[in-house]
Amino acid sequence: MAIAVQTWLRAFMIRIKPYCLFTWVSVSIAAWGFVGLFALIGWSVHSDFYKPAPLWCWISAKYSRERLFGQYLAMWICGFGTIFVYVPLYLFSRGNLYYKGGPLDKRLSWTWGPQASGDEMVDEERAEAWKMLLYPLSYSFLVLGFSVVRWMSFRNPLLEDIQRPELSEMAAASLIFRIILRLSGVVTVGLVLLTRPNVLLHGVRGVLLPNDPRAVREYELRRLRQP
Repeated sequence: MAIAVQTWLRAFMIRIKPYCLFTWVSVSIAAWGFVGLFALIGWSVHSDFYKPAPLWCWISAKYSRERLFGQYLAMWICGFGTIFVYVPLYLFSRGNLYYKGGPLDKRLSWTWGPQASGDEMVDEERAEAWKMLLYPLSYSFLVLGFSVVRWMSFRNPLLEDIQRPELSEMAAASLIFRIILRLSGVVTVGLVLLTRPNVLLHGVRGVLLPNDPRAVREYELRRLRQP
C-alpha cells in the first residue's frame, strides 16, 4: 500500500513539484509507525499479547479482534486501496483520463479512444500502461486465498485446530496460501524491477528528474570538473 500511495502522489505532484522529501518520508513513517505502535500498544495493554499460535500468528488466540484489525483488516484495506489507486493510474497512462487545460489544470476529462500524441515517450508510456494493473492483480493473488481460509476459521473456531486429522484439507490449504503470502516480498521486488527500472537506474533511458538529489549531486560534480 505504501508503494501505491507513493505512486499516486508521485503521479500528481510531478505536475508541480517533481521531488518531495517530506512525502516519501511521511509515507515510510506511517507504514512502519502503524506496525510499531500496534505491537507496542498491544503488549502494554495485554501482558500475554504475544503467544505461540497456529499458522505462525504472533498474537494470542485470546485476542481475535486484535488479530482481525492488526493484520487482516489492514491487508484488505491495502487490497482495495491498490485497486482504487492503480486503475485510475492505468487510465491516465493510457490517455483515457487527462487534464483539460494542461498539467496544472485540476479539471479531468475522459475519452474512450485516446488520440495519437506524436510524442515517442508518451506512446511508450501508453504501451506499458498495462503494467499498472500488475500491482492490484498480484496483491489480490497473494492475499485472496489466505484471507478466505482465515475468514473461515474466524467464522468457525473449530477450524483453528488444523492438527486434527479430519481437517487435513484445511491444514493443506492454510499452508499453501501462507506460503504464497510469504512470497509478497519477492513479488514486490519483481514488480519494482519490471515497472520502475529507473528507480534503481536499470532503465534504458536512466533519466533523473532535475531536482532529484542524485541529479543535483551529478550536476555539481560535473560543474566542479569543468576547468
